[in-house]
Amino acid sequence: LTLPVGEVTTIYIAYRSGGSSQTSFSLKTAEDFAVHATTRVAKNFAYYGMMMFLAIAATIAFLATRQFVILASGAYALAALLFLMHADGNAFRYLWPGAPVFNSYASLFTGLGVIVCGANFARHFLQTRVYHPVFDALLLGVMGITALLVASALFVDAQLIKKGLVLM
Repeated sequence: LTLPVGEVTTIYIAYRSGGSSQTSFSLKTAEDFAVHATTRVAKNFAYYGMMMFLAIAATIAFLATRQFVILASGAYALAALLFLMHADGNAFRYLWPGAPVFNSYASLFTGLGVIVCGANFARHFLQTRVYHPVFDALLLGVMGITALLVASALFVDAQLIKKGLVLM
């Protein structure tokens, strides 16, 4: 970036960490930055809307059919929605803006939801209790270990627990 001597400019920097060790970096004008931010928010909310639709449709389908597997799929979609909203920063911005302490731990709870709801959906969809009892026990074990990991955040550094949850 070359500026004439004495010229003043403003540089906007946006940084978002998704847990990776590197991130891309670019310089933009204020107008380009605004367009980029608006486009990103629009894409996020379109995706959020689709996930919310899946959760609502699953709830309605469950009420009509009473098949638990449908409700389990809706719970998994809702858990994934909350996890992604938290990762994007929009959960803190719109759902719990007055709770910054909770927000620093929210990935534990949203991650727990994704893992437990995903394993529960797999159990019911694949009927592992009937057809694959060993895998059913493994999925129950994953659910239980995940819950214990999150509960251990009361005594252990939450960042360490988050690393463990990635493995789950």
